[in-house]
Amino acid sequence: MEKSTKPNRQSRLSLEHYLHRGFSVIPLKIGEKISPLKWGVYQQRKADREEIDSWLERYGDFNPGIVTGDISKLAVMDVDDPQLLSEIFFKIPEAKETARVKTSRGFHYYFRNERSIRSIKNFLDIPGLELKANGSYVVAPFSQVKENTYFFEIPLTRTITFPERFVIEERKIEEIEYPNFRGKDRFCIEQILNTDIEQGSREIALFTLYQLLSKRNLKTYAQRIIRLRNDRLSNPLSQIELERKVFYNKFYNKLSCSYVLRNLNFIECAGCIYGIRRSEKMDRILHLERFNKYRDMSPSEAKVLVFLIRLQKSGIPSNRELARLSNMNKKTVNKAIIGLKRLGLYTP
Repeated sequence: MEKSTKPNRQSRLSLEHYLHRGFSVIPLKIGEKISPLKWGVYQQRKADREEIDSWLERYGDFNPGIVTGDISKLAVMDVDDPQLLSEIFFKIPEAKETARVKTSRGFHYYFRNERSIRSIKNFLDIPGLELKANGSYVVAPFSQVKENTYFFEIPLTRTITFPERFVIEERKIEEIEYPNFRGKDRFCIEQILNTDIEQGSREIALFTLYQLLSKRNLKTYAQRIIRLRNDRLSNPLSQIELERKVFYNKFYNKLSCSYVLRNLNFIECAGCIYGIRRSEKMDRILHLERFNKYRDMSPSEAKVLVFLIRLQKSGIPSNRELARLSNMNKKTVNKAIIGLKRLGLYTP
């Protein structure tokens, strides 16, 4: 997203309006539905005005997004196919009366919600109907996506409460309790357990969780937790997929923080003792302020240093991992590391 020095007035007005309604807001790329920042933290806390001012200064013009679920006390039904409306209204007639947003392909139906429910794809067993609650967000009016502007057909003041009969059904799933396990000091484990993972990330997320749990728990115990976690997904893996892609995947025996961050974009490391230790250690050994003093680095040394800088916050990568990331062989990476040590840029 290109930086603009002139914040869009509509972006500010929209955010102010949603803040006043008590919603947790995030910026989305103009013309798109994705956020330029890691938004997972805003499921636990709302952005303050100072943060929002920094978004306006940094991004200028952007689409407003609303984080659904507990933080905003909001559930939204996302209907992309208007032909589904007759079936939806038959099952949830209240949807006709609540706040409604015209989207690029269909409609959003807003509901107040005081109870904890998860996001669900194919809600009410209707293919194409998605309920956005915990672990999700919506593109809010007056966003522009593919030359279409989102707008309210029925205003927010008409928002009604999400039907109790559906909340009760979902609470049965939410109240599943995981058995006690070792490793709760790793924040990424808790986040994988409590985020509704999208379909494209299911295998890597469950595999990562299984490997992390197996470090400090019996594998049979870790598998029990994985099966419970899988059952809570909106679109769970089959038992065959679990066996082949999660439990018997031997690609990694040990997972570094950098591996988790690269593969799971919803993970936030703020406050995690492991992330803090690695960041502090990297600060001690990598003297970035001296980077410009050395113009005689070889191309391989410069390339390795760039990856060390990029991975600074997520830990010290192994030489093998550096070789894979930089698309160089391990011998070249080893030689580059020796050269960086000689220059005083890398001194473990």
